[in-house]
Amino acid sequence: MAVVIGTNLTVSTEQELLTPPMSAEPLQTALHNANACYCVHRPPLVSVFPIVRQTQNRAISFTVPVVPSADAIRYACTHWLLGSFAASVPVTVESGIGEPPTWTSLYSGSVTLASGVYNSCDHHVILPAPSGCDRLRFTYTPPTGPFLVSSILVYPDPDPASAPIGTAAQMPSGFWPADDALLGVTSGPVHTEMLDRCWRNSIAVLRDRQQMVASWVQADTQFGGAMYATPFDNANTGDQWALVGKARVGLPYQQGTVLLRAAVLADVSSGATSKRVRLVAKPLKYTTTPPHVDLDATGHIVTGHLAATVDGTVDAGVDLEVYVRNISTQTLTLRAVVLHWCPGD
Repeated sequence: MAVVIGTNLTVSTEQELLTPPMSAEPLQTALHNANACYCVHRPPLVSVFPIVRQTQNRAISFTVPVVPSADAIRYACTHWLLGSFAASVPVTVESGIGEPPTWTSLYSGSVTLASGVYNSCDHHVILPAPSGCDRLRFTYTPPTGPFLVSSILVYPDPDPASAPIGTAAQMPSGFWPADDALLGVTSGPVHTEMLDRCWRNSIAVLRDRQQMVASWVQADTQFGGAMYATPFDNANTGDQWALVGKARVGLPYQQGTVLLRAAVLADVSSGATSKRVRLVAKPLKYTTTPPHVDLDATGHIVTGHLAATVDGTVDAGVDLEVYVRNISTQTLTLRAVVLHWCPGD
């Protein structure tokens, strides 16, 4: 016997779980399922639909704040592009850390476009642990003509040829692959650690993989070209909050108060940077002032937590509203707003 990390889960029947003998089953299946969580739990780390001008015809890049796995695992990436020409568009992905960020190239490739047709670029990257990566930058360089970056998706896809698959070492995330060797030994010991490993591994994987639940992203400062910036012509140019986006954040079956990790990347032309961006989480049914968090526009990634009040139903969630401070004497550019959620927060 050995460490077995499957690519799917096996559901034991209720009868198999009633007064089982102290042998391989059903404990072996439970251990295998807990191991399989490492491969099958794939919440999106990045899921964005960038805000881009339809006439965009030059290089553009987007910076997205992230919290990758502590285990430095492999992630799958998919980029969907729409072009007005038939040509190959170079695509690069970089990880960044620090202020100002130090960038490390993770991928350099291309997507071949056909005029008027959506085409995708699919590849893998290995992301450093959070101590070495707090953002990803996606860059697209068209040879000619307008094009649209429709969506960017990044999700866990651990390499079956890499640790911990096939090893018995504990990972930085706390995941500890279960070896079922003792279950195949006559009169082998079955102790509480084997049972504990089932739930501990599942929780370790859930807590390690942040999942993006909302995003608002436009061009960063590498090439410029952000589509929206304050002051807005159609808004009061006094010192007021201006609504720039809203979306429904689904948190099915969550109940009570859920903490969402908010990350903002915004900058101003001059003047005050404090509390320039506001995120509001409106419960679907509320009678009091909904919770909000105000974040600064320093040109660096600024994080905070937004409390979401949810009712535990399949439709549980909040209505997210994104505001920026609209002042006539200051240009404020919101580059990115993302919300990540970790089960248990």
